[in-house]
Amino acid sequence: MDSISDFFGEPISIYTRQDAFRDGVLVDLSQYPVTREHYKYPVACTAAVWQLIEDAVASASDSSISGILHEVLWISHAACKRTSDSERRFSVGFEINECLQVVHMRCVCGPGDKSEPVITIMMENED
Repeated sequence: MDSISDFFGEPISIYTRQDAFRDGVLVDLSQYPVTREHYKYPVACTAAVWQLIEDAVASASDSSISGILHEVLWISHAACKRTSDSERRFSVGFEINECLQVVHMRCVCGPGDKSEPVITIMMENED
């Protein structure tokens, strides 16, 4: 047997990170310069995290996507320094409609479509 497909057979279905970007399941954060200030690898977040960021920006006149994103990325990066695991848990406070909402999140470093390291920020209960 020369490869995994010889043993397991051909995959039934493949859903790539690029498919998730195209479908809106993931949002590519690497397009924002603030992301490169915190991470050297490509970073994405789930649609649920992105919705929180948009809600926070919409509810505060002095907020921007870059500002909220900086906070999320800074806190997630600080969590990464505390442990060497590939998954880190952290909490971020979002001010939405003048109420502080503390949201529990996870940051996962794993392989991308070509086995390169990529980072995904998601809600605590998301996969």
